[in-house]
Amino acid sequence: MRPRTAGTFLAGCLVVAGEGAPALSKQKLPDSIIEDLESPDRSRQDNAMSRIRSYHLRDVADAFMDYAEDSEPGIRVLMVQMLGDLGGPEAVPYLQKMFKKDGDARVRRTILTYLAGQLARDDIFRLFLKAGGRDPDGDLRYVCLAQLALARRSKQRHQEVRKLLRRAWKREAVPANRTLAAVLLTDIGEGDSDFWEEILDAVTSPSLDLRRRAAAVAGEVRLSRTFDRLLAAARDPDGEVRANVCLSLARWKELGSIPVLRSLAGDPEPYVRRAALLSLARYPSGSVGLGIFLDALGDADPPVRLGAVQGLQTLGDLGALAGLERAASDPDAKVREAARKAVESLEKIKK
Repeated sequence: MRPRTAGTFLAGCLVVAGEGAPALSKQKLPDSIIEDLESPDRSRQDNAMSRIRSYHLRDVADAFMDYAEDSEPGIRVLMVQMLGDLGGPEAVPYLQKMFKKDGDARVRRTILTYLAGQLARDDIFRLFLKAGGRDPDGDLRYVCLAQLALARRSKQRHQEVRKLLRRAWKREAVPANRTLAAVLLTDIGEGDSDFWEEILDAVTSPSLDLRRRAAAVAGEVRLSRTFDRLLAAARDPDGEVRANVCLSLARWKELGSIPVLRSLAGDPEPYVRRAALLSLARYPSGSVGLGIFLDALGDADPPVRLGAVQGLQTLGDLGALAGLERAASDPDAKVREAARKAVESLEKIKK
């Protein structure tokens, strides 16, 4: 007997065609489809997927559900991916059922990846709330907490997420989840001084996700060591961490951070350069100078040039008019429009 593989699994599930689907053998899919699905070549996999799309989601999903209980976890992960890709919102009920039935953490995390796009639905929001507080897998609880912090579209939801995060801060057995709760509470405006030490430690956490998140909110931490910790994080190997440090330094507004921000304005990553410019614009123009912004108007990356224009408008220094007038002819439409508005804004000051 041939061992179960992704191809033979799909062969068993997809032979039941819906109305209008091509009539295939009830024994197996054509060998070419199976071979393409099992191939490491992404183009061949995509070709197989395009052929599979001719089958009805309901028939495919029903077959998946029958097969799920006795299949290998790796195949169930593939099952989830295919249902999510093929069905979109229509696959949600099937994915919910699979989430409740499946005991494998990797399969359940894959399901959540697809369901996260449906958090606007109340039933999915409830599923994430429950899993974020009770699921036995710590990594899965982490995912739920992070996603729920983005799903606060009403006062009621905000309060429910806040309650869950507070509970996680007090009771979480996994340190990373406890720290995440502190960071997220601060990010949604529910932070307090009890979190400060935890957040500063997270700025240098081994977890990249935690470092990124903590660097973005560390500017709210009012401890003597905050500034030094942010300066150290400005050298983080990850660009997103460095960009978030720029924003936190601007909130801290320590004049000693200006040299660091000026250095980051020359960072290899465009989004770091842009963040540094926008942060520098929050300091008095006399302490920063216009030169770094005017030079950035010639940056090779359009978003950086846009940041320079926005920074100059924020500073409101009439000495920037000539540079902004030149930027009004920038090759990028967004830069041109922003420069035009900045010129109008400075002209009003001039009058």
